[in-house]
Amino acid sequence: MKLSEVTNDFYECDSGWHNIIDNVLDVIRQRAYTHDEYKDLEVLQIKEKLGDLRIYLDYYDDYLSGVIHLASKLCETICEDCGQFGFLHKRDSCYKTLCDDHAKAEDYKLCWIRTKEIKTKKQYENVLELIEVFMDENSENEELDKLATMAEAYEKKHYPMD
Repeated sequence: MKLSEVTNDFYECDSGWHNIIDNVLDVIRQRAYTHDEYKDLEVLQIKEKLGDLRIYLDYYDDYLSGVIHLASKLCETICEDCGQFGFLHKRDSCYKTLCDDHAKAEDYKLCWIRTKEIKTKKQYENVLELIEVFMDENSENEELDKLATMAEAYEKKHYPMD
């Protein structure tokens, strides 16, 4: 489908991500006015896969790849259902980024975190929030152990006690 013809009826995800996708497409359309290589750009598919946003085009360059990557990273923390802050959840073999309310309503469980190392203070704060959620649920599980190990490594690096 031509970039100019894409509407949210084409999106294969729930409405919580629609605003992000609309903005990404607007950014790409604006760039198309000044870059001939975008003139006939085709959007092949826009969908959720394994809790991530995927946007497939028939042409990529560094700019397009960067814009799409940023949108995908943003969707990692946005509830696909409502657009509020969320985490990756799992139900059976289905993954979805959801807020706590939608996860509970749809019987999804909080699952593994997408990164193996905490690199920013914001990631650290998000991990602490996840640890608190697991502790509130009194759950002993693999995800809690992974999160605690990651938080401890970050603390040792950024808040040394020597």
